[in-house]
Amino acid sequence: MSSLQNRIALVTGASRGAGRGIALQFGETGATVYVTGRSVSGGFTTDDVPGTVDDCAREVTARGGRGIAVRCDHTIDSDVEALFEQIRAEQGRLDVLVNNVWGGYEDSQCRPLPRVPFWEQSFDHWDRMFTAGVRAHLVASRLAVPLMLPQRRGLIATTTAHLEPLPYLKNIFYDMSKYSVARMTWAMSRELREHGIAAVAVAPGFMRTERVEEAFRRAGAIEALNGPGGPKETTAYLGRAIVALASDPLILEKSGQVLEVGTLALEYQFTDVDGSQPPPFRISGAGERLRRSADGSDMIGSQMGTSEVDAIARELLAAFDGQGTIQSIAERRPGFDWEDAYRIGAALCALRRARGERPIGRKIGFTNRNIWAQYGATAPIWGAVYDSTVIHAVDGRADVSLRTAVRPRLEPEIAFKLARAVPAGLSDPIEILEHVEWVAASFEIVDCHFADWKFQAADAVADFSLHWRLVLGTPLVVSATELSALAVQLHDCDLSLRQNEAVVASGTGANALGHPAMALSHLADVLAGQPEANPLEAGEIITTGTLTPAMPIQAGETWRSTYAGIALAGLTVSFSGA
Repeated sequence: MSSLQNRIALVTGASRGAGRGIALQFGETGATVYVTGRSVSGGFTTDDVPGTVDDCAREVTARGGRGIAVRCDHTIDSDVEALFEQIRAEQGRLDVLVNNVWGGYEDSQCRPLPRVPFWEQSFDHWDRMFTAGVRAHLVASRLAVPLMLPQRRGLIATTTAHLEPLPYLKNIFYDMSKYSVARMTWAMSRELREHGIAAVAVAPGFMRTERVEEAFRRAGAIEALNGPGGPKETTAYLGRAIVALASDPLILEKSGQVLEVGTLALEYQFTDVDGSQPPPFRISGAGERLRRSADGSDMIGSQMGTSEVDAIARELLAAFDGQGTIQSIAERRPGFDWEDAYRIGAALCALRRARGERPIGRKIGFTNRNIWAQYGATAPIWGAVYDSTVIHAVDGRADVSLRTAVRPRLEPEIAFKLARAVPAGLSDPIEILEHVEWVAASFEIVDCHFADWKFQAADAVADFSLHWRLVLGTPLVVSATELSALAVQLHDCDLSLRQNEAVVASGTGANALGHPAMALSHLADVLAGQPEANPLEAGEIITTGTLTPAMPIQAGETWRSTYAGIALAGLTVSFSGA
């Protein structure tokens, strides 16, 4: 486990349960950990369930950290303000806030939440879940940020339940509170990103906590704790997930997302205390539900469970590594759609990061409407580009081995490197280009892991958005004084594509969604509507889609692009089978 010896962390709601488990894992890293709650030594404990903040702080210290107990009622603002003033006075900063306080189960006598119509429920449930939950998280986050801003670094992690989109949980207050946490996390991430502070929500599975054990005991089912219906995770598993996030120098890539502990275990290679890796867990709704497809039309579908998403991601990665093909996902899985496909793409990204590959940009596919009919596309798609898939041409030339490709095709494109983050809602190419550091000719080599390139559009999204390699030409630095001229040139430029010196295809910059810069803007808009995806950031390389049909390629061939009407150096790429 990484050392966080010089880090200052605050875990709210840490008398017992998840908060205690998280705090203890931070203790094992050597961190200084403030733990809060209302249960203190010598006083009452909530619902008579054992555990106090004093006990937790002592064990944090015993495990190698420095535990500091603070009695705090997170529904009383003055208590919370005093807590953060104490941290400021004693430490001068805060590195990690874990929002774990939750009053939703209080006074329940350790029984399940009532599943009765909302008009028959007491508003006490609302107060416990929102005042002692969502609002408490937001109050703590608001006070934590000023202690993180000076060092331009920090993590706000909020524990939650990971819900499949649109099931109903039979308790309106619980349902609304959990979705509110996800939205709050996403919204905070948008405001905090420029300050280097990440905000994530972290979803464990069914954990064995003191309250869960008491619930089984009071139900006379203590022997069922270890049975099929019992909890599958310890609180240490969640704690190790949050410690891994706090140790990740690339945590901003995950900001705004709801992250599952089981998925993080695979990415960061940690286990539960017994050496197991319980799979991701979600609360799912039953039956069909209304979904909205990428082109805006309504559809009825049934979303994949997390285990199925992960299984298909591993199947695709094995095909990618082994030059294999798999059956179309859409053919074998009724209701498979773009949302499921992007979830598979996210799982693939996690698997690739876990083995050392680093996302450094995005590819945009299907921006050329002239090829939509060929592939059954109805809208552009996007996927990650990795440090392992980018090739920088030298003096406009590159040699590429096709040894591990299946049936590759070549796409001449225009690529950008971003000078700064691109917000959603831009519609002027000149304004968009103000966010670009350089533009370059590129060749994207696409590949398909479905037999004979037969797939539906959602299949393509899942299949790495067809990305295999990206060859970048000589950059043309964007000058602030020439933006107007460059905007016109990018739209009007002509491309010629040669195979072994014979011209085989031609295109124009306008083929990329009307303008390459507009393809970039489209991607920013799409990402803004995908809360789990990161927005476009400075330093990313974005390739904007093919200007011609995708051309089949094979070893022994040399392909060359030339541009007219713009001072963009073309590319020459020779392919081998070695």
